[in-house]
Amino acid sequence: MTSAELATGIDLSKWEINNPVDKDKYYNCDAVIEAYLKGEKDELKNEQKVLFNQFTTNVERSKTNVIKLLTDIEKHGFTPLTAYIKFDSFDVFHALISVPESDFVKDEFLNAYNQAIKLENEIQDELYSLSFSFIPMSVNTIEESIINDGYVIRLKKS
Repeated sequence: MTSAELATGIDLSKWEINNPVDKDKYYNCDAVIEAYLKGEKDELKNEQKVLFNQFTTNVERSKTNVIKLLTDIEKHGFTPLTAYIKFDSFDVFHALISVPESDFVKDEFLNAYNQAIKLENEIQDELYSLSFSFIPMSVNTIEESIINDGYVIRLKKS
């Protein structure tokens, strides 16, 4: 159990990484991100190891913070379907949360945006930021497009 799991009581093993079929076609990774995806931490130079460690910490923080927002949204009567995370660099992360279209169009769902903005402001520091977006999930939503947009970490469906 990781320190994040101990602190939050959240089982982070429910997350998986979706690798695009052709990574170079969809986004350009630097050595730190490549090392994370390949697990080649030992081959990094000292400076890269520091970045790798911060990146790993920030991935775990992102997972925990996404689950925190999902829990808050559920408490307000909405049903998040799944969540995705992408990263621009070792310190800049984005989360995309899918909800049923019927929830997304309700006026009350605007409160989810307020909750997201509040959480974004609470967690941001000089080495970490996470922004949240929402998407209505319908029959026509293609998960492959979401992954191709760089959201390579997805909450596993229960």
